[in-house]
This record gives sequence, structure tokens and C-alpha cells, in this order.
Amino acid sequence: MRFSISPHGRIFRRLVVNLQKQIEQPAADTFADDDRVLLAHRGTLDPLAFCLAAGWTEEQFWQVTGLRMEDEYRRYHGVIHMVSTAIGAPQFYRYRPEEHRPETPQEAAVLDEEG
Repeated sequence: MRFSISPHGRIFRRLVVNLQKQIEQPAADTFADDDRVLLAHRGTLDPLAFCLAAGWTEEQFWQVTGLRMEDEYRRYHGVIHMVSTAIGAPQFYRYRPEEHRPETPQEAAVLDEEG
């Protein structure tokens, strides 16, 4: 049986969050008793930004994913926000709509400054 899941749908968002937890947890458990730092490219709350941009409410996000804000905030000790090259070095920004980077440098700069 073959089926597809829309990247805009609820099932997809729940899968993304669960996958992120599965990626992070083994490493977090391994380093739990020492002072090492675990860096993750994305966190479990990253999909929240995409959901809000798609018109969801925060409450819908928590309900669909089964997460609780307080629990997820406790998962992370810090966040590193890397600024797009569209800000400060637009000559290095690569516009690639076929690779999920559909924003022009100007649009990317606005999104980055809003986020």
C-alpha cells in the first residue's frame, strides 16, 4: 500500500517532532552524566514556527504534537540562532526553490529579522 503525507498536514508535523526526539535522545542519554554539549540542527520546537506561519495557533501545535511547552523548554539549555547570509552577505545567499529555499535574499532577510 502506498500513501503520501502532506508536509502541511498534522500527521507530518507530528512525525517531524517525533523524529527529532528520536535523533536527540540517544545522544542526550549518552552524555547525561558529563559536561559535554549536544548541538542539534533543529529542535522539537522548530516545527512550531512553520505551523504558525501556516496559520495554526500555538494551542493547535501543542495538541497535534502532544508536546507541552514547559517540557520542551526544559529539553534545551540554549538556542543558537544563525543568521541567514541574506543579511550582511547577500552575495553568498543561494536561491534554490527546488531545494526548499524558495525565498529571494530580500524575503529571507525579512523572515530572519522577524523570527
